[in-house]
Amino acid sequence: MDELKIPVKKERLTLSILQKYLIVTISLLVLAILASSIFFLNNIRNMIRTENMMRLETLSSSLAQNSKEATLSWDYTLLIKICTNVIEETDILYLTLFDDTGRIIGDSDQNKVGKTNVEAFNKIINYEYDIDEDNNFYIEKVRYENEEILEIKREIRIDDRLIGALILGASQERMKRLVSVVTVKIFLISLGILIFGVIVAVIFVRTLTQPIKLLHLGAQKIGSGDLEHRIQIKTRDEIGELAVAFNEMTEKMSTGIQKLDQQNLELKEFDRLKSEFLANTSHELRTPLNGIIGLVDSILDGADGPVNAEQDRHMQMVKKCSVSLLELVNNLLDLSKLEAGLMEFDVQEFNLKDVMDTVMPIAEGLVRDKPDVNVKLEVHT
Repeated sequence: MDELKIPVKKERLTLSILQKYLIVTISLLVLAILASSIFFLNNIRNMIRTENMMRLETLSSSLAQNSKEATLSWDYTLLIKICTNVIEETDILYLTLFDDTGRIIGDSDQNKVGKTNVEAFNKIINYEYDIDEDNNFYIEKVRYENEEILEIKREIRIDDRLIGALILGASQERMKRLVSVVTVKIFLISLGILIFGVIVAVIFVRTLTQPIKLLHLGAQKIGSGDLEHRIQIKTRDEIGELAVAFNEMTEKMSTGIQKLDQQNLELKEFDRLKSEFLANTSHELRTPLNGIIGLVDSILDGADGPVNAEQDRHMQMVKKCSVSLLELVNNLLDLSKLEAGLMEFDVQEFNLKDVMDTVMPIAEGLVRDKPDVNVKLEVHT
C-alpha cells in the first residue's frame, strides 16, 4: 500500500525591522572592527620588528665601538668580557668577532677563538653596502638550531681602515612575545569595542524603530475605526513629520465622518417628512376622489334624471379616471408603507382587457389634438 504523503508548507522566515537593522548594523560594526584590528596589528607588528632591528643595530654598533681598542691590541681578556656582557642579553644567542684577516678573536663559544672563518668574514666585507649610507651593516634571517633568528653582520672600522668584523645572532622570541601580548590586547580591546558597539547599536536601532512601531500600531487602531486615536511621536525628523501628517489626516477623516453623519441624519429627517407629506397628501386626495366617484355613480343610477348614451359613456370615463387616480393615491400610500417596512403584498389575478379598456380612453384623450398620433389596441390571447 502506497504511503500517503501530505505536503508540508514551509513558512518563510520573516524578520522585523528591528532585527534587520541590528543584523546590518552589527555586521558593519564587526567588519569595521576586524579591519581596524588587522590594520593596527600589522602596524604594531611592523613597529615591533623595526624597533627590534634598531635595537640590534644599536647593540652591534655599540659592540663594534667598544671592541675597537681590544681588536687592535688583541686584548683577549677584554674581548671575552665584551662577549660575555653581550651574551647576557636574553635574546642574544651568539657573538663572533673577527680581526682584519678573518681570524676569530672573540666568540661566545671560547673554543672557536683563534680559528679562522674566512668565508664568513669575506661575506661581511664583500657585501654591497649602500654608498649613500654611513652604516656598514646588514641584517638577514637565518636558521639556527631549528629556529629562525635575526643575524646582524657589520664591519669594524676606524675612519676608512678596516680592522675587523662581527656577527651577532639574536632570537626572535622576545619580538614574538611582544607581538602575542599586543595581539591579545588588541583582541580584548576589539571585543570590548564590539560589545560596547552592539549595546549602542541596540539602543540606536530601538530608538529608530520605536516610532515606526508606534506608527504601525496607530495605523491599526485608526484602521479599526478608532478615529480619536492620535500617534504620540515628538521626534524632529521625517518620522515625526509623518506622524503629524498622519494625525492631521485622521483629524480630517473624523471631521468628514461627523459631517457625513450629520448629513445622514438630515437626509433621514427629510425622508421622514417626505413620507409624512405623502401620507397626509394621499389621505387628503382620497376624500374628494371618493366623493367624485360617489357622485358619478349617483348620476349613472339616475338620481338627477335619465342620461343618454353619450352622457353615460362620458360619465363612465370620468368614473374610470377617478378610480385610476384613486389607485395612484393608494400606490403613494403603499410606497410610504414600503419605505417604513410595513408593506404587505397581495398578489391577485386580473383581466388585462379591463385594464386596457381603462387606459385607452385616457390615451385617446391625451392625443386627441395631435392628428399625427394614432392609438391602436391589440390584445392577443
